Amino acid sequence: MSTGARAGFRIYSASDGIEGEVWYAEFDSMDVADKEIGTWLKPFQVEAQNQLKDESEHVIGERIIASITHNNPSGKDFLLIRRNGLVVHFIRSDSFRVAEQIEALIVCPLLIAAHSC
Repeated sequence: MSTGARAGFRIYSASDGIEGEVWYAEFDSMDVADKEIGTWLKPFQVEAQNQLKDESEHVIGERIIASITHNNPSGKDFLLIRRNGLVVHFIRSDSFRVAEQIEALIVCPLLIAAHSC
């Protein structure tokens, strides 16, 4: 990660051969997480952003959907970012459907732990 945080990654492949990758990291602070999210988003156009705030109006969770035009079969590259506190998942694929499927694999277990999937 550009902020020096340690990260892990996985590559997933759908039955039709379309791949998606996920990078994930836990950051030391929200400021550092925000900086990394900004770095990932630089070449992309944000299409949607939803935030979850605490009672003090601080962002504690968020989902960002972004895309960029590319020379691939879909014509776009998608980036889906999920933040839960200091943990951030960066999901990237040529297919938004594949990105959402990867998100469901990752996020549902997190939400089940919080009793809200």
